[in-house]
This record gives sequence, C-alpha cells and structure tokens, in this order.
Amino acid sequence: MRMYIIGAGVIGIALLVTVVWLWRNPLPSPEKPYNLIVISIDTLRVDHLGLYGYSRDTSPNLDAFSKEALVFDQAIAQAPFTLSSHASILTSQYPSLHGLLGLQDTLAPSKLTIAEALSQYGYQTAAFVGGGDLDHSFSMDQGFSLYIDSEGSSLSNTIPLAAKWLWLNRGSRVFAYVQGYDVHGPYEKPEPYGKMFTDPNYAGVLSDTAKYVLNYGSRDQDPKSILDNIKKINGKPVLVEDDGNETPLTQEDIEYIIARYDGGIRYTDDLIGGFFDQLQQMGLYDDSLIIVLAGHGESLGDDLARQAEPSSSRLFGHGQVYDELIRAPLLIKVPGLEPARISSSVQLIDLFPTILDFLGIPQSRELKNNIQGTSMLPLLEGEQERDLDPYAFGEGVGEKGNQRYVRTSSWKLIVRGESASELYDLQSDPGETVNVIGERQEIAGMMKEAFSDWLFSNLKKKTE
Repeated sequence: MRMYIIGAGVIGIALLVTVVWLWRNPLPSPEKPYNLIVISIDTLRVDHLGLYGYSRDTSPNLDAFSKEALVFDQAIAQAPFTLSSHASILTSQYPSLHGLLGLQDTLAPSKLTIAEALSQYGYQTAAFVGGGDLDHSFSMDQGFSLYIDSEGSSLSNTIPLAAKWLWLNRGSRVFAYVQGYDVHGPYEKPEPYGKMFTDPNYAGVLSDTAKYVLNYGSRDQDPKSILDNIKKINGKPVLVEDDGNETPLTQEDIEYIIARYDGGIRYTDDLIGGFFDQLQQMGLYDDSLIIVLAGHGESLGDDLARQAEPSSSRLFGHGQVYDELIRAPLLIKVPGLEPARISSSVQLIDLFPTILDFLGIPQSRELKNNIQGTSMLPLLEGEQERDLDPYAFGEGVGEKGNQRYVRTSSWKLIVRGESASELYDLQSDPGETVNVIGERQEIAGMMKEAFSDWLFSNLKKKTE
C-alpha cells in the first residue's frame, strides 16, 4: 500500500510539473488547423480502379473523389503485407527500421507515429480498424487516444464508429484513421456485389461458392480460403485439394475469381461514398485533409505470365514484391488546393512529413531523426516533372525468405536473400514478365549500388 501511495505521489508531482511547464511553454497550434481523415482499403490494386483506367465500373465514388484530389500514379508501398506497410505509413520508416517484418513483431515504444505527433498539437486521435494484422497487440495503437480493432473487419463496421466519434468530437481538431478488409480474400461479398461482375453463364469448378470461394475444408476446422490452394504448377493454374488431388483451372475460372474481387471493390466504394456523404452532413468534408490509400495490392494470377520463379507458389493473395502488390492507390484532398495528377514517383513513407507540412506543423529534431520519408510538397510547387524519390525501396518476408526491392519509374530490381535475382524494364514490360538481369548488366549494377547505399543507411539508422 505504501509503495502505491508513493508511486501515486510521484506521478501526481510529475503531472503537476508537466501542467506548469505546458502553461509556461504552450505548444503552438498548427498553422492550418484542418482535420485529418485517412481511409485505408486493404488489398486494393491500383489498376482495378476507374480513376486509374480500369474498364469495369468498380469505383464511381472514388472516381468522383479523385476529381477533387491529388492523384498519385506512382505511389510505392514499403511492404506487401498489411502490418508492415501500415507501420511504415504511421512511422515514416522502412520495415527493417521499424521492425515489423512479420506477425511476430510489435512496434517499439521508441518509434514516433503520426498520431503521437498530432496529439502534441492538440489533435484528438482515434483509429477504427478491422483487427487482424492491425490488432492492438502489435502496438499499432501507439499514439491513438482511442483504438478500436474488435468490431469486425469490414468498413461497414468501422465507418459507423468513426462517423459517431467524429460527430461527438466536432469542434475539435481530429485525426481519424479508418481501415477495412472488404477487398481482401476470399472475395465473398453480399449481393448484388458478389456476382455484380461475374459471367451469369459461368458454371465452372468454382461456381459452388459455399465450397470453393467462402471456405475450404471441413466446417469444424478454421476457415481456409481456397485462394491459398490455387497454385502455379508447370506454368498452369491448379487447385490442390486437401487430399492432394489437383484440379486444373481454366482462364474462365481465373476470370471468375477476378470478377468476385472486383465486386468487393464496388462494395467498398459504396461504403466510402456513404462515409463522404456523412462527412458532408457533419460539415467536415470541405475543411478536412482526406487521404484514401491502400497498404498493398493483390496478386490475381499475374504469375502465370512470368518467366521468373516467383517467391511464392500462390497465384492469389499477397506477399510478393511485384508491382501489383507494391504500387498503391493514393488520393489526397487538400482544402483549398486544386486537384492534380502527380506522375512523379513517391513512397508511402512520404505521407507523414507531407501531412505535417500540409497542417503547418514543424518537424522537431526528434521527428527529423526518425522520419525517413520526404515531404511531397515540392511536387505541388511547380516541380511535378521530377521524381520526389528517384529510388523507392521496400522489403518483406516471403515463403522463400527475405525479399527486397528497389524501384525507379523505369526499372525494378528484386533481391531475394543476398542476391539480386530479377530486373524488369517497367516501361516496356509493366507486368514484370521478362527478367532481363542477364542482358542489362549496367542498369542492374546501378540499381544494386542504390540498393547497397539504402541498406547501409538503414543499418546506420539502426545503430544510431
């Protein structure tokens, strides 16, 4: 009991000292007291949105939003996994520095997040996420005064909670982080979305949705998506069942799965459109900095066209480091700023310093020492023709070990383990189907040098 009283006394004195210090040394207010609302759509591919040229009407609300926003054509994620990529977004650090390379890791208390930075400037901070890889057990709640991760994985759960919180906190400066897994496999959404884009005459092996799309295996076991069982074997798609039986899949089967994925995008888009309407009704839409992004994309059978041996045998899902996984949709609506299309290459770690600049918040010495990204503001001041980040980097852990990448607007080098194994000409081969590392030694050498410099820089940061 005495130790408790002494502890409480020490805490009370510390609080009193803090209050007196803040009274004498108040933190300045942001120059531009906008609200900040970030919407993260898990597993969303760039090339399946209308605003990026997709033929299906998957994203009417985001397409309309893009006409009011800055649209980034070359935004590169730092990891192909939800946890690692979001940690990079929130800390502006590469995965090897923030440490969340796998699901066994947690964010260290020493890492500074966007939420912590904004809290110091009077922002009320809250996150409404779909759990899973963003569960609070990974310490992803760091800096948020409210972090809800247990109410369901869908934006249909997280958006209503976010809207209620925003309404209750109207009049305050707020930062709301809203996330959902609605585009994620197994691509099972309520009608009319589930079959919105499928061929009504499809009668292939995957048409039994109860078995092949929703779950795989017996009902008394943990649900397992059939997507995990579709593999590339001898260059062809094959469904490998639990008993080892292999069922060949046709291109029609692959198209059916892709159509169901697109239905999930349309479902998500309608939910976000409704959220935008709520923000309008609350008077928050026009005066808020609103960011829509994805932490990574999705592989939809893309490896069928690749000469190189992929890092995983799976044809659907994520974890590899090709562009369908690491090129991310990114839209930013800035109050008072004209919409624009940004073709320059940027990284998702650039968001943190960019947000600070947009809000007029200076970077402290501590932030400068922690942030690895670069503010995008110069791109909006007449320098859109140059790349903000000449080289974009990222890393992840695949089925076959560590995999890293260095990417420019024209070239992509993939390093698996300790050796550079794949080089792609993104201008002539955007699908990364032909590995030219043997023919373009000069380019490969230049990319390897940039990669080595980046590794050394990360190592130096770690030791500091």
